[in-house]
Amino acid sequence: MDTRQPPKILVIEDNVAIQKGTEGALHWFGCKVDIVSCGYEALEKNILNYDLILLDMGLPDISGIEVCKKIRSRYRHLSIPPIIAYTAGVKTTKQACYYAGINEFVTKPLSLGGFASLLKRHLNWERGKRK
Repeated sequence: MDTRQPPKILVIEDNVAIQKGTEGALHWFGCKVDIVSCGYEALEKNILNYDLILLDMGLPDISGIEVCKKIRSRYRHLSIPPIIAYTAGVKTTKQACYYAGINEFVTKPLSLGGFASLLKRHLNWERGKRK
C-alpha cells in the first residue's frame, strides 16, 4: 500500500464556478485542495505547505503576475512548489508569465485529461498515487 500523502494544491481563483470544477477534478485525482479568491489572501498562505499552485492571472485585487513575483521574492532562497498560470483570458501573455517565474501556462477550463497530465508532469502523481 502507498502511504505517501496526496498532493496538496492551492487554487487561487475568484470565479466560484471554476473553483468548484477545479476542486472536483483535483479531488477526483485524490488531491487535497485549498481555495482562495484573491491574490492578497494567497500571499497570506505559507506556500511551502503546498505541492502545486494553480494561479488565475485575472484576480480582482492584484494580477496573477504580481502574486507570482511576490511569492518568488518572498521565498527566493527556498525551493517552492510549481506555480501554474491558470487562465481563460488572453490579456496575459505567456512571455510575461514566464518572466514573472511561472512554471507553466494552462488555459481553463482544463479537462480531466489536462489535469492528469499536469499532475503527472509536475508531481509524478496519477489518480490516488505517486509513481
